[in-house]
Amino acid sequence: MKSQFFIITEGKSFILNTKNLIMILSGKNIIITGSGRGIGQAVAIACAKEGANLGLMSRTLEELEQTKKEIEELSVNGKIIIKSTDITKYEDVAEAFKLFNEELG
Repeated sequence: MKSQFFIITEGKSFILNTKNLIMILSGKNIIITGSGRGIGQAVAIACAKEGANLGLMSRTLEELEQTKKEIEELSVNGKIIIKSTDITKYEDVAEAFKLFNEELG
């Protein structure tokens, strides 16, 4: 059974299968909060497998480093930038997005 996703964007909706998803994420820049563990980490790994460039944020640098290592072991093509960030602090988030913009474009 193929995975399918229902997407709603800009007032339009459509269904994607994993083949379409690869084309959508390949080479795109994706920022993921909470990517050091749990759902955020799983989303980061899934996006990396599809060729996305990743900006990973979490409060714990060690967890981010572990996520980055796991992704690199998959031998994927995308870039991975990590930044320890407290998303409750505007200054931290602004600094992280500045870094991601500089490194990922």
